[in-house]
Amino acid sequence: MRLALGYLLSFFYAVALFSSAQAHDILQIPMDSPFYDFCAGMDAFQHLDGDHSALTEHHPAPCLCGEKWHTLKASLRLNTTSSNPLSNDSFTGFQDLLTLEAFCRQNLRISLTHLAGKPSLHMANRGVDDGTVGRIASLLEDAHLSNLVAVPESIMAWDFSAFTRTPSMQPHSWAELAPYHVAYNRGWIILDHAIRTTKSTVRTQDSVQLLTLLAKNRVDVVVVEKWQGLAAASQIGMQPLYLVNPPLASQPMYLFLHRNHRDLVKPLAATLQQMKQDGTYQAIFAHTLQPLIAPIVTP
Repeated sequence: MRLALGYLLSFFYAVALFSSAQAHDILQIPMDSPFYDFCAGMDAFQHLDGDHSALTEHHPAPCLCGEKWHTLKASLRLNTTSSNPLSNDSFTGFQDLLTLEAFCRQNLRISLTHLAGKPSLHMANRGVDDGTVGRIASLLEDAHLSNLVAVPESIMAWDFSAFTRTPSMQPHSWAELAPYHVAYNRGWIILDHAIRTTKSTVRTQDSVQLLTLLAKNRVDVVVVEKWQGLAAASQIGMQPLYLVNPPLASQPMYLFLHRNHRDLVKPLAATLQQMKQDGTYQAIFAHTLQPLIAPIVTP
């Protein structure tokens, strides 16, 4: 009886995870996507701002795979919890372009789903998805995620930063959040563990809701990954906004694959290293993230 009940519960859990994935669009890149415009070649690259002196004549554009993307047959499905400007529905976020290019250099095509934190991990661990993008290394310590293998080259560092409306509020540690009304995004496990003592705590669905609370003076401090916070503030036109430096924590983020694809781990790590050396990484950063820096005051 217990065994039958266990199988039944496992079945319903799998159905729930699958339904969760189906509720989110699977991002197959259409041929008219901005991704192709961005990756078309030197013409697109020459319009980017920033210093790209690290690029060589062998790597003239931020994305080398735009024209050959539609010829790639093999396809992997990844998921992510990241939002704009790291990942978006046009596949033009920093993390999108970086991941697409890395896999394309392995002659592999990918699709992407946006999921909440815990469901996305279970989808990848069970092999429903082939991997998950933008995760902390400590996932390797979780016995419930034993099927996931990390690509040992970070895709970026996430700064978990405090944003305020006034320069007089300067929390520089988790403990210094205690006197404030604080908000952060639901499902961010690292923040669940770190933010213990506050005057009050609110958890929101996304970064736009988070910054809206701050703009309406409903909370004193919001804690969010820096770039996603800056993009949300820009989207709602929030001013003034103060980004507290240094961040409360900084964590390198990684790509995790299901163990069925462990043969891709070393090649992808080498490719990410190459992209950082040949200037591709810096060019994608200049196009997607650097424009968000200027409007923000950092006391």
